[in-house]
Amino acid sequence: MRYLHLDLKGNVPQNMETFRKWLNWFRKCGFGGLVMEYDCRVAWETWQGAGTSLYSKEAVVDLVKYAESLGFEVVPLIQMHGHLEWILREEKYAWLRENGVYNELCPQLPESKELMRKWIDEVAAMHPNTKMIHLGCDETWALGTCEKCQAKLDERGKMGIYVDHASAMCRYAVEKGLTPLIWDDMFCHDHGISTRYLKDFPEETILVHWKYGNNTRDSLDLIALSGRRVWGASAIRCSYWYHHWHAHNNVGARLSNLAEWEETANSFDPPMTVIHTTWGRPNNLWNLYGPWEGVIAPFIAAGDPERWAKHPWRHFIESVENSLRGHELPRHLEKLESLAADALLLSAEDEMEERGIVGPFSGSKPRELLITKEQWDSMKGSGNVQMSRDELEDGPVPEDLPF
Repeated sequence: MRYLHLDLKGNVPQNMETFRKWLNWFRKCGFGGLVMEYDCRVAWETWQGAGTSLYSKEAVVDLVKYAESLGFEVVPLIQMHGHLEWILREEKYAWLRENGVYNELCPQLPESKELMRKWIDEVAAMHPNTKMIHLGCDETWALGTCEKCQAKLDERGKMGIYVDHASAMCRYAVEKGLTPLIWDDMFCHDHGISTRYLKDFPEETILVHWKYGNNTRDSLDLIALSGRRVWGASAIRCSYWYHHWHAHNNVGARLSNLAEWEETANSFDPPMTVIHTTWGRPNNLWNLYGPWEGVIAPFIAAGDPERWAKHPWRHFIESVENSLRGHELPRHLEKLESLAADALLLSAEDEMEERGIVGPFSGSKPRELLITKEQWDSMKGSGNVQMSRDELEDGPVPEDLPF
């Protein structure tokens, strides 16, 4: 199954009807699972007064039901330790900070675990059919810097402090009948030494190995040799530091990462499950990335690599990327202007193919027309076809047909 991760702290549909249309399209792309990272966008009872909520809990419950009706397996994702700046920046929660750091809580505070358990309960109640929950637990770089944590350093060390908290949250998830997932980066920075702590986690725990460049196998063997179940994670859109204040990632780099993960995943027997992440912004204190429309090509490539290999957009995207990679960009402006004009001619005929109006994509050849002018006029007259520009986005409309 191919999982799609949606980071809802980004530039996301606020209208639920629009969101449902996206879910239909994601399903059509080939995704079977959704990892929904809710972050600050839900009006949580656990974290009252924090975040910028866009969705009520009732709206999320309805959206999850709709996704499940499409055949999606929905996995909620909430952070248990780091990346909590949307909560900890509020003065009412400042006392939870690790040494005053905005994005990490102190795991030695008893209230930290109590609040996280409460949040897990709240999320699980909204997803009665889910079998898994992603608990984050990545990039907690301020470990052991507050007084309470420093008092434990001699006994447990930084990773021990991390593991005590993360494993407790995973055990709580298992007690609720949920399989916990966590990001694996905290075990990848010391040549595998930290993997000895994995024995403290419940055996159900799944480690998710995220690599967003041409480095998908870095430390992967170390994690795989731990005996734990391991998934991979690509990036349809990611949050490296040099993407800050950029509306979009380099599409060519994203497509390269997706292709490498496809190869890496298939090198395992059985093939490794991969979550394709779509990050909305570096964190809650940085800029929003662009809307999902800006990563249509990576969505298609992640959901169905075979479809992307013969997709009419692929050569266009490659041409744009080759022009943008030029060392003297002004020399390539004429080419880019030509490509911008070509974009208006890109095929988006999937809807017409499904309705039996045109045949399948066949490389550089025009699609075969499967109906006559009389049949088309009949379809229009009977109301059996509505080929508006809104419905087909930038695809062909009736006046574009070669009659």
